[in-house]
Amino acid sequence: MLSDFRREFHDYNRLFAESNRQNRRLVFYSERDIYYQYFDDYIQYVLDHSDIDICYITSDPADPVFHTGDSRIHPFYISNFLASALARLDAKALVMTMPDLDQYHIKRSRNSVNHIYLFHGVGSTHLQYNKDAFNAYDTIFCIGKYDMNEIRKAERLYKLPPKTLVECGYCRIEKIYAKHRSMPVAGEKTILIAPSWHNDNILACCADELIDALKNSGYRVIFRPHPEFIKRKRKLVDALAAKLQQIENMVLELDMVSDTSIHRADVLITDWSAISYEYAFGTERPVLFINAPCKIHNQDYRELEIEPIEFAVRSQIGKEIEVGEIVSIRPVLEELICNRDAYRRQIVDLRADCISNWLNSSRAGGDYLIQCCTGPVVDVKTKHDNLSFKPDTTAQRTKSGKA
Repeated sequence: MLSDFRREFHDYNRLFAESNRQNRRLVFYSERDIYYQYFDDYIQYVLDHSDIDICYITSDPADPVFHTGDSRIHPFYISNFLASALARLDAKALVMTMPDLDQYHIKRSRNSVNHIYLFHGVGSTHLQYNKDAFNAYDTIFCIGKYDMNEIRKAERLYKLPPKTLVECGYCRIEKIYAKHRSMPVAGEKTILIAPSWHNDNILACCADELIDALKNSGYRVIFRPHPEFIKRKRKLVDALAAKLQQIENMVLELDMVSDTSIHRADVLITDWSAISYEYAFGTERPVLFINAPCKIHNQDYRELEIEPIEFAVRSQIGKEIEVGEIVSIRPVLEELICNRDAYRRQIVDLRADCISNWLNSSRAGGDYLIQCCTGPVVDVKTKHDNLSFKPDTTAQRTKSGKA
């Protein structure tokens, strides 16, 4: 629309206005509205513990960032001009959830900007991402020891310049956990079906089997497609919606911002989606995995000789069944619900192994961002020291940014 184009042109010029130079020290980029939930804890920590303002570029004109009401968050709608804006950017740090930087039309800035990657899902770096997905980044906000080990081994194996690895943790799961502890107990047993979006996901390959096995089952069943599946396979989503309208105990959920269904569900059914870890580690409830074909974007993942976390922990947070066993899914679900306490103990132990800085992740990443913006200027194009930033989650930080 012409109005969106004018808005974008205006925001592009406003971003690079001389009056905005000081606000451009720390920049976040979001592809769409759902990604604000991965940034907001880091943003709030920086605002609370420093005098740094935030520039937030989004390609979604309806992004919730436009309604924060915080005068120190400066939002900009930029979509068609994004490649130009990022290439020209002169920030000290740019934080993104977009892998494959420099692989397609979105390139690094020409200036000495610290390009920081933030994961928006738990998963190994060498299976469901392209082989070169993170090579152009200077810094990675790691979730735990597992992805730090994977990245370091890939750097050695492929002779890549070492990145700065910040052992953060995962704010998104912490938020689910905190909210879930205050949620009332749901009255009816609820099953959430939330798969990945690759071509062989369970909504694409066995939705009818799931419907037949769970209709009139006594469970409330919520189908929650992945946002990318909704965008890419709209005809399949519309066909699914038409089927579910005829079944009393089943509903289709298309609100990707709300987490209500995650909190209500007694069991999550998925395939290879990272929602399995958000659900299990956030609610401490079990997951039923259906072994549809795995989403593998890096066919050379075995070269790393590290078992991807997607394969390693499935049996520790729930159960696995094959597609052909869906017809007998009800007793499996009952077993998961009846033995919830035993699964909870396994899930809590695994969470401690996989997720660093539990309940302190925003501080771990926020301290690094403050240091980036208030410390000495570093030429990231020539800095190749093997650095791992070790956050101090015990020291108190003042408003000036000093510990």
